[in-house]
Amino acid sequence: NLLTYRIGVLVWSSHLIYSFHMPLFFFLSAYLQRKKEINNGSYYCKETIINKVFSLLGLYLIFSVVYWLSKQIMSGVVNNQVSIKNLFLIPICPLSTMWYIYALLLFWLIRFLVSRFNAPRNLVLALSFVVCIVGYHTSFQGIWNDTIIPRLMKNIVYYSLGITIADMSANIRQTKRITPIATITWLLLFSLR
Repeated sequence: NLLTYRIGVLVWSSHLIYSFHMPLFFFLSAYLQRKKEINNGSYYCKETIINKVFSLLGLYLIFSVVYWLSKQIMSGVVNNQVSIKNLFLIPICPLSTMWYIYALLLFWLIRFLVSRFNAPRNLVLALSFVVCIVGYHTSFQGIWNDTIIPRLMKNIVYYSLGITIADMSANIRQTKRITPIATITWLLLFSLR
């Protein structure tokens, strides 16, 4: 009975962690990226863009090719066979679990374009929320289901939230509103004790 309970807790906790680990990854990635932009000022210089694209895209492509090769070598014991077509479709249809690196690169490039056009932060957040809802309520049939598009649509709101929260925390720090907020929070916590 105790063993069954422990297994049930492990299964439940793994489902719980699985439900938010990718949204948390995209949120934290965007938050830290925006903090770096705020601290460095000119984050989108030519060298940074080239380094970011080559580092993330290179990592994604190398890992995907190695993954494809290992599935080719072990073709007799893998569940899903791969072909040369799968190798050439890596930029559209991720093969492996490293899709999030490619998605992170695409989000970073979208963020670069948004910052170049000085799009309002609230509009970008609202649009990303709508895209996320559409992504969760759209049935991607056939080849669309295996592309990066549904994953981008479902996670874009978390990336936008990370950027928005980083901007808000920078604004709070600049206007020195953090001291009254921290004091009120501390008093509330102390009174609840």
